[in-house]
Amino acid sequence: MSDYLIDSFGWIEVLTDGPKASEFKKIILSDARLIVSSIVLVEIAAKFHS
Repeated sequence: MSDYLIDSFGWIEVLTDGPKASEFKKIILSDARLIVSSIVLVEIAAKFHS
């Protein structure tokens, strides 16, 4: 099993269906272990909080 660190860019691509979303979705939906830092969570929350 592989570990992947998904940064803010990756999550934003997926959540907005950006041009690189399919590449990130393959990793996210695989059986890989995802690592998400707390700063990434804060950045994503700030981006989409209204």
